[in-house]
Amino acid sequence: MKRLSVSELAPESPVQSQFLVQSKERKISSNGSAYLDLELRDATGAIKAKVWDADRLRVDFEPGEVVRVEGPWILTKARRKSSYAPSRAAEPKR
Repeated sequence: MKRLSVSELAPESPVQSQFLVQSKERKISSNGSAYLDLELRDATGAIKAKVWDADRLRVDFEPGEVVRVEGPWILTKARRKSSYAPSRAAEPKR
């Protein structure tokens, strides 16, 4: 799988890349489950991302850390600034 930069991401793109976590906020969805609202960055730009079912997944990373993200990116809402959601939780780069 080709490593994609932020500028190369598109809906349904398979991703296996590393990004800097610019921001991380735990929120509660309308159905009551926890999710993470993230901003991920690399040298080409930044993108908003969501990690769904955050309480069930290992999400032990903080802003300023580099994480590895794998899986297809899915467009969640059509906006001026697109929002994408990784299908698997981001994991700290080890």
